[in-house]
Amino acid sequence: MAKPSDRDEDFRLIQEREAKVPFQDRLPNYAYFWYCDPQGNYRRCQSLDEISDLNWKKDSPRIKSTIIRGGRTFVVSTVFLGIDHNFYDPTGADPILFETMIFDQTDASRSFSDLYCDRYRTWLEAKLGHESTVAHLKENWRDYLPEKRGG
Repeated sequence: MAKPSDRDEDFRLIQEREAKVPFQDRLPNYAYFWYCDPQGNYRRCQSLDEISDLNWKKDSPRIKSTIIRGGRTFVVSTVFLGIDHNFYDPTGADPILFETMIFDQTDASRSFSDLYCDRYRTWLEAKLGHESTVAHLKENWRDYLPEKRGG
């Protein structure tokens, strides 16, 4: 019988080492679901069962939604994402879990077109970002007209 090659032995050792570490502990931060309670406290979920137990979608808060009417109807929406969007930091030190977007809702027969997006690390940043985005849009809504956007 042939002796396993060094490469096969290395592979076997890696498999043994990884078998000792739970699968979820080998994943980067952005591969997890996160939970955020209505007070803005968030934490990483350890399993799909935990997400289900926490009723993730129902309890995950929308931070704020604001409708702005001028020459068009815009919606500014700030939400908890539930998945870390900090894909460029493998340490996961600073998860990006909140997002503000501007949508043009003028023509209800068309799907929302997103016009702007910004993301945040904390509930407070998201709340302040939402208010800042609303203030900016109220003053500059004409910049978001289709003819200004090339569409």
